[in-house]
Amino acid sequence: MNQPQILAEELNKVFPNPKLEAIGKFSCCVLTLMWYLGIDQSDIDAIKTVASLIDTRALDGECTVYWFPAVEALTGRKLKNVSEQPITSIKKIKGKAIVKFQNGSQFHWGGVENGKVVFDSRGKSKTIAEGKPVLIKVLEF
Repeated sequence: MNQPQILAEELNKVFPNPKLEAIGKFSCCVLTLMWYLGIDQSDIDAIKTVASLIDTRALDGECTVYWFPAVEALTGRKLKNVSEQPITSIKKIKGKAIVKFQNGSQFHWGGVENGKVVFDSRGKSKTIAEGKPVLIKVLEF
């Protein structure tokens, strides 16, 4: 995946559709989850996967992730627990992590690995570039 949110926005301009609009605006969390789980798809296939998760109600119509059904739908594995922990820095993160960034009133989820942002579903979002990390999602299998 490179910039699936940007592609969804562009497709929605040509083929207006509520799912494409939602994916373009709000799918950063589920796309980062897919990255975290090792699901590497083309941008168009990622958009199709997110649309199918909306259809099966693993996400709501604005791409809010229902963690347990989403992970099971994507991997067939069952989660034991999902929690959030506040953070102020990504430097000490070892391995892969799903991190929420904030820049003013804007939020965006990104993938962090070994202290560096390595996945951004928008390519280079201003929220990640200029914002600060505020939460980390912890998934227990």
